Formats: sequence, C-alpha cells, structure tokens
Amino acid sequence: MRRLTLGGVPLHPALVHFPVTLWVLAPLLDLSYLLGWGAQFWRLGWILAFAGAVSALPAVAAGALDALACREVETVQALIWTHASLVLSSWTFFALACLFCSPNAPEQARLAGCLLHLAGAVSLVFGAHAGGRLAHVHHLPGAGTTARDTSPMNL
Repeated sequence: MRRLTLGGVPLHPALVHFPVTLWVLAPLLDLSYLLGWGAQFWRLGWILAFAGAVSALPAVAAGALDALACREVETVQALIWTHASLVLSSWTFFALACLFCSPNAPEQARLAGCLLHLAGAVSLVFGAHAGGRLAHVHHLPGAGTTARDTSPMNL
C-alpha cells in the first residue's frame, strides 16, 4: 500500500492546513467576544470551528490511509498513535462546541464553548507537533519508498 497522493503530492499534509488555520482562529475570536468586541466574533468563531470540523474529515481519511501505508515502520508507531489521538481529540472538542452551542446565542457559550474551543486548540497544537515530527524528523516514508538520508554528508 502506498501513501495517498494527488499529482505526486502527499494529500494528508496538503489538507491539514485548512482545519488547523480555522481551529487556531476560533479561540482568538472567542477571546475577542469575551473582551466585549461584539457577538459577531462569537458567530464567526463558531462558523470557523464548524468549517474546520468539516474540512478535517478528508484530512483524517488521508492521514488514516497514510498510517496504514506506514504500518511496517515500527520505530514511529507510538508517535503515529499520539498524533492521531491528539488531533481526533481536537476534532471532538470542536465538534462538541458546534453541537452544544448556537452561533446565534453567544451568551450560552461563554464558558462551555470557549473552553471547548481552547481545549481543541491546545490538543491541536500538540497533535500538529507530533505530525510535524513524523514528517520532518522521521521523514516518514510511504510503503515502497525509502526515507531520505539526512546525515550532514548527504545533504
């Protein structure tokens, strides 16, 4: 099994930028709302959290297929599971915030919505760090490929 690519470009790393960006902005908009800048900031944060949850689904599917393609790379299995569990936890936090809070009733979301967005963003930061280590430290190969040698003599 090979990694999922589109035109030779790995699909998972290309897709994750959308939910990451949307989910990092949501807690910042919550903070703007809490600082009294207006309910429109809560609504926009809710919309971004929802859009991030939807756009994360193809990224999760591509990442799962990449993980299956790399299952024989035993040295990184723990890091793959750490990455997957943290980003799926993040997705869960943002999805729960969208389910339990209304974009049109920011007063109900002062505590629950803001805390869920914050927990999702923190989980996302650590999960993204683990994903970055998989890509840039371990140069995680797909099945049938080899990792690039990054020793100083071969750069």
